[in-house]
Amino acid sequence: MFGVSHVPFWGKTLQDIYASTFLYPYIIKSVYYFSGFLISQEINIYIYLFLAIKVGRFIMNILRFSTMKDIMPKEDDVFVINVTGHRPDKLGNHWSAFSNKHDHILKAFKYFLWKTVECKAQQGIRHFRLISGMALGIDSIFVRACKACKDYYAPRGITVEIVAAIPCVKQYSKWQKNSKTEYRKLLAMCDSAKIVSWRYSPKCMQVRNIYMVKQADITIAYWNGTDGGTKNCVDYAIERKKPFFNIYDIAKEFETKAKSK
Repeated sequence: MFGVSHVPFWGKTLQDIYASTFLYPYIIKSVYYFSGFLISQEINIYIYLFLAIKVGRFIMNILRFSTMKDIMPKEDDVFVINVTGHRPDKLGNHWSAFSNKHDHILKAFKYFLWKTVECKAQQGIRHFRLISGMALGIDSIFVRACKACKDYYAPRGITVEIVAAIPCVKQYSKWQKNSKTEYRKLLAMCDSAKIVSWRYSPKCMQVRNIYMVKQADITIAYWNGTDGGTKNCVDYAIERKKPFFNIYDIAKEFETKAKSK
């Protein structure tokens, strides 16, 4: 199984109780099922998440799951990939991550992840951590690809951990209702979450990107070459001498093939 080492909540980490291995996925799913009610009552879902984690920590301590530490993979055994890419305004204004208008991008992500996992598995790596910034657009599409990757490799003895790198607690607060619903659905696909900043600031998205690049072994980008947050993230990866791969051309090839059929 895989562990989580970068998920602090109020000064503590989920790895303290190893909830990522057993309990945390169920906590996330419970947030998905109940967050609709909570939002309707104007209750922030992270308040519920915080309370759920507190209960989870109490249960895990009772069950003494801390003994599972010995079977957790060491950080050196984990290959980490983060994503950066455009928002919907540069994706044809198709706002839903589940729109078939994004199928070519989804296929490009799946292809890249499959090639990467297969290559690294031949080198003996069996644990992969995929980090998404959870923004509208590319980040959200990437989560779908990560989930497909995780499901494909689970029966093959390779673990894929999906991490939500949330820039601030109220990331979704100004989104449309449909986008909020999708956000909860995508969050439920993740195995863990890292809240980078508790309060919004003009730089919190950039801080989130810096966090992801620092954690990653490679940055995967969907970048059309224009200026903006995606370029800044790519530039930072280059500055950190981290490899990055742009799937933009591959996605366009998939799109061209789909249109020719």
